[in-house]
Amino acid sequence: MRGSFCASRRGFALMAALWLLVAISAVSLELSVLARSRRLAAANSLEGMRARAAAESGIEHARARLARRVVEGGDGGTWNDPVAILDPWHGVDSTLRDSVVMDDGAAYRISVADLGAKLNLNQAGDDDLRRYFTAKSVDAVSADALAQAIADWRDADDFRRLRGAERDDYLKAEAPELPRNGPFESVDELRFVKGMTPGLLAKIRDDLTVFGSGLVNVNSANSAVLVSVPGITPLAAEIIVGARAAHRRIESIRQLTDLLPTQAREPLERAIASAAARLTFDTHEVEVRSEGWIVGSPVHVREEAVLVRGGSTAVVTWRRID
Repeated sequence: MRGSFCASRRGFALMAALWLLVAISAVSLELSVLARSRRLAAANSLEGMRARAAAESGIEHARARLARRVVEGGDGGTWNDPVAILDPWHGVDSTLRDSVVMDDGAAYRISVADLGAKLNLNQAGDDDLRRYFTAKSVDAVSADALAQAIADWRDADDFRRLRGAERDDYLKAEAPELPRNGPFESVDELRFVKGMTPGLLAKIRDDLTVFGSGLVNVNSANSAVLVSVPGITPLAAEIIVGARAAHRRIESIRQLTDLLPTQAREPLERAIASAAARLTFDTHEVEVRSEGWIVGSPVHVREEAVLVRGGSTAVVTWRRID
């Protein structure tokens, strides 16, 4: 009996020791996983900060190059080049793109876009939007409805335009987003507007912006964006784009009217005041996009900034980091 009791105690002790070993192993494993998670979190945080710094370096790189173009008269140009003197930021969309890998393994990629080549969703009026959509081959009824829905989305009230859409319409349709009743914060927000389709948004996204003054650059905007300006007919837009292809620069609204035949000139002359308020003839506002990362890391940081030409420098007026 006594031997059996001792054996039982030894078996219990062995089982207890085994369970204790299992418990210690489980705790050790949990601590190891927790420590690894914390190390990864710390590493990701550090890489995120470095990637952010790289993205900010990209913005500063672009700002410095834009400022240099003002001083030097274009990118590598001379004071004998009249275009470089009058419009030192002309052509930044294609010439000011760069990728840089720094000594510490951080890298950034920058691109620059002329805001005058785009239609500002927050500045364009109903008629401007209607003309733009029609120029993009949207039928007249749908173009009118889209223009009114966009205007309803961004205005401060809940009064629905005839073919527009306000809060109640989106609630009834169980839409994922309700009207902002304020300015668009991004072009992608347009996908929530009634009547907008993924296919149409993909087609027009590159033409649109939510930044800048809303002035349209005669010497860089495409024909659809040009047609959004009062008085600019499709024929006038075609002639402007053709002049650009022939390296003929337009410097003033008077020069523009002189360039057009009678059938395209008369509509512009009738709307001359409105057109003059919407047009510019040089690049003075740009959007800079910078992506920063660490080589070999999945962490990427994106930063956007709006720069305005001011005197002999480039001034950052807005920036955002994602």
